[in-house]
Amino acid sequence: MNEVYFCGNCRRQQQPSQGERCIMCNRITVSWYTDRESEQDALRKWRSING
Repeated sequence: MNEVYFCGNCRRQQQPSQGERCIMCNRITVSWYTDRESEQDALRKWRSING
């Protein structure tokens, strides 16, 4: 699977093993399947959670 966790604040990806919070800014990340979703889809999901 091509799942990463995406932080819309830092615009960075991290591995699920690194936790649900961004290792840079500590905000909640969202699951992003890079093989079937665009970055805009991931950013939309992130904004719906983090405002």
